[in-house]
Amino acid sequence: MWDYFRRIGSVFSKKRTDETLLERMRRKKRRSNYVLFSIFGSLIFVVLGLVYALRVYTSYAEDIVSRDRLLNRHFSGLVIYDKTNSIIFESDGAHELGTVTYDSIPRQVKYATLAVEDAGFYQHAGFSWSGIFRSVILNFSSSKKNAYGGSTITQQLVKNALLDDRSKSYQRKIRELILAVGVDKRYSKDQILEMYLNSNYYGRGAYGVGEASIGYFNLTIDKISVAQAAFLAGLPNAPSVYGVDIEAGKKRMNFVLSRMRDEKFITDSDYQNALNEKIEVVDRKDTVRGKYPHFSLYIRQQIIDKYGENALDLAGYRVFTTLDPVIQDLSQTAVFNQINSLTKNAVSNGAAVVMLPKTGAILAMVGSADWNNDSIDGKFNVTLSYQQPGSSFKPIIYTRALERNLITAGTLFDDSSKTFDGGYAPKNYDGKFRGRVRLRRALSNSLNLPAVEAMQKVGVKDGVDFAKKLGLKSLGDWSEYGLSLVLGGGEVTPLEMTTVYSTFANGGVYNEAYAIEKIIDKYGQPIYSHVAKPIRVVNENAVAITTNILSDNQARSEEFGATALKLPDGRIGAVKTGTTDSFRDAWTLGYTPSLAVGVWVGNNDNKPMDSVAGSLGAAPIWKEIVTGSLKNTGFETFSLPSGVYESDVCGIKDLFIRDMKTLCGNL
Repeated sequence: MWDYFRRIGSVFSKKRTDETLLERMRRKKRRSNYVLFSIFGSLIFVVLGLVYALRVYTSYAEDIVSRDRLLNRHFSGLVIYDKTNSIIFESDGAHELGTVTYDSIPRQVKYATLAVEDAGFYQHAGFSWSGIFRSVILNFSSSKKNAYGGSTITQQLVKNALLDDRSKSYQRKIRELILAVGVDKRYSKDQILEMYLNSNYYGRGAYGVGEASIGYFNLTIDKISVAQAAFLAGLPNAPSVYGVDIEAGKKRMNFVLSRMRDEKFITDSDYQNALNEKIEVVDRKDTVRGKYPHFSLYIRQQIIDKYGENALDLAGYRVFTTLDPVIQDLSQTAVFNQINSLTKNAVSNGAAVVMLPKTGAILAMVGSADWNNDSIDGKFNVTLSYQQPGSSFKPIIYTRALERNLITAGTLFDDSSKTFDGGYAPKNYDGKFRGRVRLRRALSNSLNLPAVEAMQKVGVKDGVDFAKKLGLKSLGDWSEYGLSLVLGGGEVTPLEMTTVYSTFANGGVYNEAYAIEKIIDKYGQPIYSHVAKPIRVVNENAVAITTNILSDNQARSEEFGATALKLPDGRIGAVKTGTTDSFRDAWTLGYTPSLAVGVWVGNNDNKPMDSVAGSLGAAPIWKEIVTGSLKNTGFETFSLPSGVYESDVCGIKDLFIRDMKTLCGNL
């Protein structure tokens, strides 16, 4: 009996054993296949990687064997063209580097550079695994994409000399690594460091430590102290910052010194002595050659921001811009003449921007009345500076209120003395009150109380958000403002304000202001081409009503007279002035269907003018620019979209938006 059960059990046990062995064999076969597949895949990956590396190296082989090419001796300089393809600016351009030999470069200069750029330079083979790993970690943890490069000195030499693509793409980084290994194999470490120190850009037009030493300290390189060496070594990180803001440069110098101490390149005693050294950087008066310097420097800064400072000379960029020389000359003359006529009224400066609403192209940029006049800080570009816009801000809020159907042309505003929340009690420019007024009268005559009522209805947060959509990107968080924002309580730039009115001119379609059409490098290869990205930011019906009111000469004559803002020859223009407290800023902004112009008048030191309002100070400039720019062009009118109709539904004849609730009576 028991033998029977043992036999039965042995059968099942054997079956289970056979099945277990079979499963083990299957798993072993799968593991074997996986290993073979992994090995085969890895071999393919390695082979493809080697083929790509060989291809990259071969394409740059002639450059690598040429020390002159690695030194990037032949610079093409930055050249800027206007829209007619005429040159308006050239940088210092091509020049031969004044090189210094490795042996003549003092060790403190070498140590300072190694400490801050690549402490493991003499240990790695052209690139640093730890540097790559650190940059990957930092890039993943940083909010800025590709913020950390992790490049060795050899990689930087390769990037500056051989790679024209300035973007921080991973493909370019791989090419950089491959070529860095090739350079490291061909040249000694001392030779690579010598080439790097002789070709690096240090600001002030200086390439190489030899030129930098003379440019900053008026000393030959062999006379440089430890502190001076640290100052120079800190410059390539941001030459346009540390080479201009000397105090910032000295802070960077202290950081370099600390790195030199940490890496044991100098002793603690050397470190303290260098910190206590009083270094003096020689003065350098910047000169800008070429026409239209404010605009040219605006373009130059964009190149630096996008491609780095080395691109100014090394890449040989040819930048084709939107600037119209005829309109630029006309605008500059208009600003200069008007400011000269207002000197008796304590006015010293003015600025203007002209834009093409259909595209956002900047046709003219007048940064000051006179670039060469240092007494008015003429080299400062006011079009990019922050100013209070005064009443020129009002159309923004009225337009938003119209779009949201919070008001219509039939709405009655209360233009009488009152105090708003927080004790805010605004008054009108002329100190008078007019009682109940409609939208057209309130906006065209720039009455303050109705504007604040509209702001209260819209809400500060929505008003700020809407203004940013129109182009006022520099406005802060809405919580920083109150109802006074509608009267120009925030700070914005003339370029931004002109963009707002350009958006109005374009029927509510926003185009970002731009000045660069295309860029090509010294080899003729395209680097950049502008692509328009129009965005509708406000309903065309609301904009049409705002435009109609701003172009109504009769309606604004109560406050501004019949001709102050009226264009000659029957031309139609929508225009708004702005004046800030104590007459510190005077504005006129306006547009035709094909042109948007913004003008600011005031003093760079923010001193009050002598009763110069926007209609007196800025309006004559605006009229001259618009009239001259449109000379010999066809007559234009503002057309009404189908969603706007004329009616007297509120007992007045005015414009209303179709299919929306008509608000008549008090606000």
